[in-house]
This record gives sequence, structure tokens and C-alpha cells, in this order.
Amino acid sequence: MEIWEHLEITRKPEWKSGLNNKDIIHSLQELSIIGTPSVIEELIPLLLYHSKEIRTAAITTIHTLSLQLKNKNILYSSLKHSPIHIEKFKWYEEKFDKKEYRWIMQIASLNRNGYVREKAVIELGKLNHGESIPFILFRLSDWVKVVRSKAIHIFNTQFIRKEFVDNLVINLSIITQFDDIHRTDLSQIKNDILHFLIHDQKEEISKKFKKHPEKERRILAQNISEKNFEKRDFELFLSDKHFLIRILCLNHFDLLSATQNKSLLEDKSGKIRMATLDSFNKNDTEFSKILPSFIADTSGTVRQFAKYYLKNSNLNFEEIYLENLENNKQIIGSLLGLREMNAKEHTEKIASFLEHSSIRVIKTAFYVLSKLDRDKAYHFALQNLDTERVGIRNKVLDFLKHYPTPEVISKSRKIFYESDDEKLQLDVLKLFGKIGGYKIISDLIKGSISENKKIRILAANRIQQWKKDRVNTYTNPKQMDIEKAKNIYNIAFDIHEEKKYFKKNPLQDLDFFLNNK
Repeated sequence: MEIWEHLEITRKPEWKSGLNNKDIIHSLQELSIIGTPSVIEELIPLLLYHSKEIRTAAITTIHTLSLQLKNKNILYSSLKHSPIHIEKFKWYEEKFDKKEYRWIMQIASLNRNGYVREKAVIELGKLNHGESIPFILFRLSDWVKVVRSKAIHIFNTQFIRKEFVDNLVINLSIITQFDDIHRTDLSQIKNDILHFLIHDQKEEISKKFKKHPEKERRILAQNISEKNFEKRDFELFLSDKHFLIRILCLNHFDLLSATQNKSLLEDKSGKIRMATLDSFNKNDTEFSKILPSFIADTSGTVRQFAKYYLKNSNLNFEEIYLENLENNKQIIGSLLGLREMNAKEHTEKIASFLEHSSIRVIKTAFYVLSKLDRDKAYHFALQNLDTERVGIRNKVLDFLKHYPTPEVISKSRKIFYESDDEKLQLDVLKLFGKIGGYKIISDLIKGSISENKKIRILAANRIQQWKKDRVNTYTNPKQMDIEKAKNIYNIAFDIHEEKKYFKKNPLQDLDFFLNNK
């Protein structure tokens, strides 16, 4: 059944003959799975139904659907017209348990009627539950002054407490947006909340810091760094998985221990390594001492920074890179460094790393060769066109699209028509699409009638793109390619007409491009 059919069952069910509670409850359960928040308003009247079973099923479904609403504006626009009236609040309180009553009051707090919102805020204050905090926060900027005042009083007196620390942290993204509200000034409330969290409850915050979501950790860390930083916070920040939190340690660079400094200099993020180097006094002997080790950093920005400040030194960067490669040290940075120095005379040494055990090293060596020695890069790419190492294959295919030689096309066809590896076949088909032109259109046509559905779909899409490219790009194809395409076109067109793989034959209009050449 569709959503509207389930809704029809729930509308004034007492007037419909042949329905029983099980039918209505079943429809409510289905709506909780397939429904959208837009149906909530339609279900509110069931909260007044005489059957407790139906009332319970209704509020459960309403709450489930409301959880899909994350944004304040979407929450309001979806729930503001809900038919909840003040005179029924007593009924709701008597007929539902506290949790269900709270759910109803949370929805009521978003009602378009200011009296309903005010009463809902008061009730949420009485219920005093952490999950109501975002709904109280929304009302702090209510456009009705009375509602704002009630919400501010309730929040300040009842929710800035230790038992609600986790709930306040979860809602930090709402709290930090108070600065964007122009209807009223909430800066003091925002500052009070942040002071409470990072001063009064700092021990609790530090204890649970890693368990909080990323966005909230960043807000906490930023405010701790600015307003209440202590040396012990280095450990908290340095161990975080997000680089924007680790980098905050540099705001207190002078307090870092040698071990902590080393940790930042060896951080996996190039941005942090760069920022750490830049934090040193450039005239400091320690800076001069550590800088040479960053000449072969994996980050291009860091390498250039190091070489800039060492430009007047007697160091031979090329010799350093070659020595690193000889000793299997800083391989990736050294390979990239040779590329930056245009060291074409060392391509044999670079090519030796195409046999390395690390895929990352192989990809880097291949990239460097593609810039310094295209022949060596081409030979490697051709040899590895069908490699099982997908990361390398992707790089190879991206390179070979610029070199559609007879060798490349021949080997690609052999793979495409003989391989049992679906992913490899799809990758080669993508290569055909990138090569374009008349030399590969016959392969795309054959792909469109493949036994494999994924190959058919990809080939059909590539044929549509091929036709667009032909309109925008003039080419003078070889007659051999045209004839080959025509021969397979006639057979494939009939197969499409018979099999109906697609609603529209993907080869339709293709004959225009083949017959006018």
C-alpha cells in the first residue's frame, strides 16, 4: 500500500465500517517505515483517539518521523501547523506517559500559535529532560517576547547543570549560532554555557572528550584553546584524530615540550607539519637543525618551505634525494623532489621503484616518470593495464587515455573481450569512452549488447556521450574504423530492438554519424 492509502485508514477511523484497531495500528507502523515528516500533521488527531493502543502507536510513529528532521527551519516548517491546542494539554498529560507527553510538547513548542509555544515551553521545563534542550534553545530567539523570556528563564535556571553536560555538548552547534541571531542578543547566554562547560565542568568534558562527535569536539577544543588552556590539554588535543584539533596546540607553541613538538613535526597531516615549522623562530638554531629533514617531506608545501629557507646553504638537494633513495629513506618525498628538479638524468633510478612493495611508492614513481620520461611511463602503463592492483590500474588508465596507440587499443580489446573480471572490463570500457573517436565506437556498440547488465548500461551511457562529443568536435576518421562500426551497428541495433534492454534504443541516431563520413 502507498502512503496515502495508509493515511486514509487513519483518518476518522471510527466512521469507517470494517476497520478494527489492528488495521489502524498496522498502517501507523507502516507509516513509521515508509512515511515522511510531512504526514505528522495528519496523525496528530489520533492522539485524542479513545483507544490507548492507537494513541500509543500514533505517538510512536509521530516521534519516529520527527527524528528525520534535523534542521531548525525544516523542523518548524514541518510541524508548525500541527493541530495541537492548549485546551488538550491536560488530556495529553493524563493519557500519555511522561516520555510520550514530552514528545508531544516538543512538537507543540514549534507551533505557529505563540500561546501554544509558551505553554509547551513551560511544560518542557516541568519535565526537565535533557532531550528537550534543543527545543528550549530554539525558543530563546522566539519572535514573541513573552515566549523568549519564559524560555530564557527556564533554560538558565533548570538546564545549565551538571546532569545535562552531555546534552549541552551535543547542542553546541545550535548554541554557537546565537551570534547570527539579530532578533535578540543571546551572547550572554552563549558565554554562560561555554563558561559552564570549559571552566566549571572541564574535568567532565576532558573525560568524555573523545566520545563526542567531531563538530562538537572542534567547538569545545577551540574554546578551551582560547579561554581556558592548560598544559595538560596538549595530550587531549594531540591524541585527537582530527587535524583541526591537533593544530590548535600551535596556539600555545611556547608551552610545547620537545616530545610534543616532535609529535607535531611528525604529524600525518602536511598542514600541521607546515604550520609547526612556520611557528619556529627562523633565526633559532633549532629551526636550522631540523629543517634539512623536511627537504624530502611528502608534502610539496613543506618541501618548498624547507628548500626556501635552505637556499643559501651548501646543501645539494639532488644528492640528498638520491642518497635517500639509495638508503630507502623518505622515498616518496625524494621521488617528488627529483620531479621538481626536473632530474631527467636519474629516470633509471626512479624506474627501479616501480618494482617496490608499496603501492603508494609505485604510484609516486609512475607519476614522476610520466613527467620526466614518458616512454618509460608508457611501457610500464601498457604492461600493467590489466594489473590486479586497482590503485595502480586507475593511474595507468588515466595516463593511457592520452596515448591511444594501436598497442593500447589492441591490448584493451583483448582484456575487454577475454577477461572474466567484471571490474577490469568496466575499467577498460571507461578507457574506451575517454579515448573517444571512431576507433573505439565499435567496442562501445558491442558493449551495449553484452550479457552483463552493468557493461550494457555503461556502454550505453558512453555512446550518448560519444554522440555529444561528435557534435562538438570535428574528426576525420579512417574508413576502416567506419566500416567496422557499421558492420556491428546493424547487428546490435536489431538485438536492441528485440531484447529491449533499454526503454530507448541507445543506438538510435548513431547511424547519422556513421553514414555521413
